[in-house]
Order: sequence, then structure tokens, then C-alpha cells
Amino acid sequence: MTARAVFALEEGPVRRPIRMWDGDVSVLAWETAGAKAPAVHFAHANGFNALAYRTLFDELSIFMRVYASDLRGHGQSPWAGDAVHTMELLASDVAAVIRTLSEDGQADVCGLSMGGYVALALMAESRALVRSLVLCNTKATADGPEAKAARDGAINTVLDQGRRAIAAAMLPKLLAPQDRKSTRLNSSHSSVSRMPSSA
Repeated sequence: MTARAVFALEEGPVRRPIRMWDGDVSVLAWETAGAKAPAVHFAHANGFNALAYRTLFDELSIFMRVYASDLRGHGQSPWAGDAVHTMELLASDVAAVIRTLSEDGQADVCGLSMGGYVALALMAESRALVRSLVLCNTKATADGPEAKAARDGAINTVLDQGRRAIAAAMLPKLLAPQDRKSTRLNSSHSSVSRMPSSA
């Protein structure tokens, strides 16, 4: 590993609040690559936050300016009070992040699962901000009745049993048994458990 890589990893991210008309969106920013480096923005999956992919971002930040928003109602971005946070609303937040933090007003955008829905909405609404698009484990069609019922079930689990219950229920779906006891995983589990509960 080069001296620059070690510096980037030790430096780590900083939190940057981006002001929206109805509150702040919290963004993790890795900017050690310098102002001239291209920007990349990651949109996380439902129930996660920007820290979920930190290992990837630490490495990528050697070459790029890396930004990852906590989407509204996730991580350190509070629920904004709307009855529904549409993908278009979340995409407008990501657009504001790119306009504010990207040196050239563009970013390579990566969306995972629900973050993919957000990235597609961003492409539809603000195409000029997206230099390239990466979609991971997502789709371009609306959820069917089964997926909607599963989401309603997850909401009820959180309301009845708290956030820890949903975090515990997600683990077997996400990780192999030998990986479920790692320190990094426990940290991620803890961050899901601390997510805002207001809705």
C-alpha cells in the first residue's frame, strides 16, 4: 500500500450536512483524493446507511472524492415529516449533494437496491448531474404485492418490537453464518438499531 493510500485510510470520512428546504441531509465525505479527482455518490439500500459500505469507500477514496448520503430516515438524516418519502424526493436530495460537493457538478452514481430506485429517479429528473450510472441488485419496475406485503411486515416488526428486531431478522438474508459475528458486522447492526424511529 502506498503512503497516499495509508493517509487516505487514516484520514477517514467527514460528516457534511447539506441543507434542504425542510432540514439537513447528512453526507459522509471522503475528500483526500483532492479537488480535481472525480466525484462518486453512493445511494444505500433500505434499512442501511452510508457507513454500510465504508470498507469499499476507504479504498476508493484513494482515487476519487467519495460521497454517501444517509437517505432521509436513515443513519443521521432525520425523517422529514412527510407521510411518504418518494424516490423522487430522495433523488432531489442526492442532486443537491452533487451540486454542492462535486467540483464539476457531476458524479458517477451508484445505487444499491432501494438506492438504485433513487439513482434511476435522479437520472430521470437531473440527467446532467450523472456522469455514469451503476445499478446493483435493483430493478426499474415497481414492487409487486409480495414485496409490498414484506415491506409492510418489516414496518410492523419495527413498530411492535423495535429496530433491533428488524436488524436481527435481516442478518441471515445478507451474510453467511461464519460472517455474522464479525466486529464490523456488529458495528453495522448497531447503526441499524440506532436509526431514527420517527415516521
